[in-house]
Amino acid sequence: MFEKFLAMAQPAVHLRKSEFSDFTKAGGRPHLPSEVAWPEVDGRLLPFLMQVDLSDVSALLPSFLPAHGALYFFFDQDRYEEGQIHDKHLWSVLYYPGDPRGLTERSDRDRIDRATVYRTKPLSAVKIRTLPSHYRFPGEFDEEADLMAYTKLADHDINGHITDPDADAIADHHLLGHAQLLHGGKPELDCEYRARGVDDVDGCNNSARAALIEASREWKLLCQIDTDFDLDWMWGDFGTLFFWVRENDARSGRFDRVWMTLDCL
Repeated sequence: MFEKFLAMAQPAVHLRKSEFSDFTKAGGRPHLPSEVAWPEVDGRLLPFLMQVDLSDVSALLPSFLPAHGALYFFFDQDRYEEGQIHDKHLWSVLYYPGDPRGLTERSDRDRIDRATVYRTKPLSAVKIRTLPSHYRFPGEFDEEADLMAYTKLADHDINGHITDPDADAIADHHLLGHAQLLHGGKPELDCEYRARGVDDVDGCNNSARAALIEASREWKLLCQIDTDFDLDWMWGDFGTLFFWVRENDARSGRFDRVWMTLDCL
């Protein structure tokens, strides 16, 4: 029934709650090397969200991401205003090319104690299959039963191991693969025109808009970070953060060019 959508499946690396992790985790304080500055805005440290050991990711799914090193994700929801161009400074993705497993938590306590610090959640990496969000295909699911069946199919690899019908679905934190969008729209196009400093793509002439649409195809999902009750994370109304990167930028370690979008109910 869903053959054409199954043909679009892409592998991804899911980050799941674990009893222990050598490095990959959500919340707490980042294991940043001393020579790497903790991102800040107006003297206020950006809240730290997650750090990921890229060697674990590469072992499961070789990709355009560096095979070694670490990624760190930061985001200040309190000052975020729905993806406006001037919000770029309110998130940050840092890349450290060395071996992260010997690093320790940052100890500059005076400043950290004044920052938002979420509780810590160790994470482990698991390879999964992702299907494109049904919002990518407006008009394809006119029947409610078809939509529910596809949604269940798309969720299976993430939540299929849960046998308790009353259990909450686990948070969908994953790298690569398809973004599990909560609305329609074209976030890759949003990334392209905002990265270029364009306020309103609808105001562009046809040729400029066509160029933006073509360039937007270069954007790939780097990581999605979901609402997570274990961490008291609520992005908008049960939303998800999506970090996007151009493949060539990721290959060259230019994670300072990442753009973020927020999708919520």
